[in-house]
Amino acid sequence: MGTRYGFRAAVALGVETTWGTPVVGTTYLGVISQDIIREITKRDTEVIPTNDSPITSALVCESDNSGGQIVIPLSFRGMGLVWKHLLGDSSTATDTPAVGANQHTYDTQILETEGITFKVCKGTERASPPNYIFEQFEGGIISRLGLSMQNQGEAKVTLDIIAETASARTSSTTAPTMSTTQITSIIDKCTSASATWNGTTYY
Repeated sequence: MGTRYGFRAAVALGVETTWGTPVVGTTYLGVISQDIIREITKRDTEVIPTNDSPITSALVCESDNSGGQIVIPLSFRGMGLVWKHLLGDSSTATDTPAVGANQHTYDTQILETEGITFKVCKGTERASPPNYIFEQFEGGIISRLGLSMQNQGEAKVTLDIIAETASARTSSTTAPTMSTTQITSIIDKCTSASATWNGTTYY
């Protein structure tokens, strides 16, 4: 990862009251990598002029897609919003990392209908003081989540994001406020874990 991207690479999540209406996310989660973008595909019109007079060339929009992947460290804390929008409301939770007990139970029948605003810090511009580059995606959902664990390194979470649209990029000299809750509870090892669905434990 390039230094200018890696420095302060982060994403803030905010729950939208009205789907597609962006809200401000104040706490940022650290990002390992991301490729979330807005991509617009256009083509020239097939209209042919009937005389020699010049005409303004028009473009036809064929697609306008927003989304991609965000990879973040897996942590015991600071990820409640991610789990809630993927799995549903948390009906019970035991969150006591000091004694090794982190158990969360979700009711998938109670699913969130609101969208999520993802505000991604894309890195910094060459300036003094640094300009932090932001891109905001609204009307977002987490369509899929993947977990990756290995003997070395921290555990990782890959989020597949689909969004309604994105705003133009902005910059600010104010650095993102990182979540100390997430950073101090990153899972760098896991001695035991299990996943249970509808009463059946799968691993």
